Amino acid sequence: PLLDGVWSIIAAAGTFVIDAGQHTLNKVQSVNRIVIRGVTAGHPNVPTTIVSGGSTPTLYNHGIACSGSGLLVTVQDIKFINFNGDAGNGTRGALLFDDGCDAYTNNVHVDGSSWFGVYYSRRSFGRHSGGIINACRNGVNTDGAKLSLGYGATSLATGTIITNCTESGAYWARGTDGHADYCTFES
Repeated sequence: PLLDGVWSIIAAAGTFVIDAGQHTLNKVQSVNRIVIRGVTAGHPNVPTTIVSGGSTPTLYNHGIACSGSGLLVTVQDIKFINFNGDAGNGTRGALLFDDGCDAYTNNVHVDGSSWFGVYYSRRSFGRHSGGIINACRNGVNTDGAKLSLGYGATSLATGTIITNCTESGAYWARGTDGHADYCTFES
């Protein structure tokens, strides 16, 4: 069904562990943007709402996945940690927008991911604002999507920081369209 009204999912401060599976908002259409947020922190402050990959990772399971054409979503003030692969070198990511999702991120932090920190895929449209992405294989990954990385930033102080990634800080693939403004790429 088409969700009417204003919908928010508000998480308290603390660490929420995902040992298997993932939190999914899939094929939901909404009139207004659905907001998934932690305790208000604001960039560059580190969010106190933490989603952890846990200690028993499962292949290709991610922290939060938002998918489907017609889904309008904002994810803000959440930190993702420990989304590393399993012993068989399976890959995991923190936050995924897929299959036509229209997404905003604001002050999303990622610390440790064996595949991606944030992924915009298959016709998704993303506006990525602020946040610190650290120690991922690919910090921000796109695949056939549109992305404004550093959305709304007016200086390096307000832009996204991507650091210590092992393959790429930002990866544009297969027909992705977009740009990066006032982003810091380190190491």
